[in-house]
Amino acid sequence: MNKPRMNRLIKALKSQAGRNMFNMNKWITIPDGCQSPIEAFKSKGDCGTTACIAGTAAIIDPEFFIIGEYDDFEGIEIYARESGFVGEAAFAEWLDISLSSANQLTLPHEELWEVQAPDDVNFAIKLLTAYRDGGMKKARQFAKQASR
Repeated sequence: MNKPRMNRLIKALKSQAGRNMFNMNKWITIPDGCQSPIEAFKSKGDCGTTACIAGTAAIIDPEFFIIGEYDDFEGIEIYARESGFVGEAAFAEWLDISLSSANQLTLPHEELWEVQAPDDVNFAIKLLTAYRDGGMKKARQFAKQASR
């Protein structure tokens, strides 16, 4: 796992806590009249972007990711600039983790997220921290404990 990137992602998610800027159901969305996802993410006003875990990774590392065009169903898709991988596969490559782990961490219908609100950024921060510190086993333990 690329721990410096994971630490960067956790820090970025912490910066969004309390701003209602996180949602696991969309890659990236931007309110009408707002700028690019990167500028909206940095905004301190009402013009912020909503992103999931992988969407946040794309926003904070535009040299690795390409942020695609808006799609009514998915929001804005993300791509790895060099490999062309899409979505969870791009996220897995960025963190140097398995696709299975990337799916578990980023898909709201997967086991780790099944009882959590999709906009619970604090859960996301703690889940990623547990994964960083102890792998999928520790992430599953955290998610199970949080669901009680």
